[in-house]
Amino acid sequence: MKKHSFFKTGAGLVAFVLLIAQGTLAHAFSFHHGELKGSFDTDLTYGIAMRTEDADTDNMQAYGNRNFKDAGDIFSNAIRGSSTLALDFRNVGLLVRGNYFYDNAYDQEKLAKDSRDKLVTEGAITDAFVYGYFGDNDQVNIRLGKQVISWGENTFIQGSINDINTVDLNKLRQPGRALKDAFIGTNAAYVSWNVNDDWTVETFYLFDFDPIELDPAGGFFTTLDGAGKGGGFDDAGNGVIDGGCFSHDGPHCGLVGGALVQVGSKWAKGGQYGIAVRKFFPSLFNGSEIALYYQNLHDHVPMISTIFGEGQYFLEYVENIERLGVSFNTNIEGWVIAGEYHVRKDAPIQMTAPVLNGLGIGVNCGGCLNGDRVKGYDLVDRHQLQMTFQRIWGVGFMNADANSTLLEVAYGWVDGLPKKNEHLISLGPNDFRTVFNPQVTDNFWGFQVKQSLTYEAALFNVASVSPFVAFKYDVEGVSNEIVP
Repeated sequence: MKKHSFFKTGAGLVAFVLLIAQGTLAHAFSFHHGELKGSFDTDLTYGIAMRTEDADTDNMQAYGNRNFKDAGDIFSNAIRGSSTLALDFRNVGLLVRGNYFYDNAYDQEKLAKDSRDKLVTEGAITDAFVYGYFGDNDQVNIRLGKQVISWGENTFIQGSINDINTVDLNKLRQPGRALKDAFIGTNAAYVSWNVNDDWTVETFYLFDFDPIELDPAGGFFTTLDGAGKGGGFDDAGNGVIDGGCFSHDGPHCGLVGGALVQVGSKWAKGGQYGIAVRKFFPSLFNGSEIALYYQNLHDHVPMISTIFGEGQYFLEYVENIERLGVSFNTNIEGWVIAGEYHVRKDAPIQMTAPVLNGLGIGVNCGGCLNGDRVKGYDLVDRHQLQMTFQRIWGVGFMNADANSTLLEVAYGWVDGLPKKNEHLISLGPNDFRTVFNPQVTDNFWGFQVKQSLTYEAALFNVASVSPFVAFKYDVEGVSNEIVP
């Protein structure tokens, strides 16, 4: 389970450059019968991704890193589709969206059944909701059903105001994917009220909870074999999951080489809601918007807790985290400039002690008895500030039909993170470590940039091609988020 984009510290550059080529073919069908209107749109996309450097020999414990260890290895060779059905009748409507893919690169690998179901081929419905517009000039919009709700101004970096729905990390990393296909829709009610031309109020309530979909075991980006679907241990080193832990069709996977086995997960479904107030300033630059946010959400990132002395652990998703935020967006000299700040009150941060407590080693748990549940996290206030800059350059560069640049910078900090030397534990002579994840720091920052080109009708005069270069630099520090 790799952490968020500011993971490893040090003077070196912690980044990779990935060149991905993708082609897109779009088809659309629409009809109009009286007051009933409808459309069915399908995008077919092909993308290929290649490793640009050999794997670090010190990081070969991850199953996926061994599958694609050499520079030039193709780790994704996928064709994917995304379809949207929309129906409108007077002031109400229905929208259903789904996606599907097949990845030939993973079809050539030895994978557990659960991994194969996630990496080789999968289909999913991401949105299925009804909606309506009511009031004078359709001022009120109501949506009910499975849907993705987008707030805030982030694009790349996670842990933002937009952390309402969760994501499927495997789909988020696929070449050719659209963001709408990576987000997991949640059953919810959503209301937006345009009070007038300048003021808007939005609110939502989530009826369900969806944990983050971790990378399956065997995927290129997998860093902990025992956590994702199909997780296990390749004891023989032959690419076959065996010994000590099986896929999730059987016994759950473990930690510490299988010494701790997973016995379940715990989360609440209801109790998640939010409200946003937006103000548009037409005379500020070329038009600017400022918004305020309040949210009460459960954390999508799992925390590891244990059952003392039983060799068992379970995943907890901490409930009722209050989030306060503010955002802005504007347009200056052709650049779209946006930013946001938010704080998460009493957000969880993982500790390493529960792993030891699960083995019966009492760390800060002097009164614990076998069978007691031991919380594996502490609560801190987490802040994040980020800025996004985007420019659409238009036609001309490298004969492209479209050319865009997007840069996102983020800085975060934690209030009350204990000093490492205040939580030292010992497992033997000279064996000291911290109770808290030794990587997490009290501040962190980094940036990501993406340069994209689009060539319309470049393939057989029907399909567009969109190559891009993405660059990520984890400048300093480590956060507690999962990498996007």
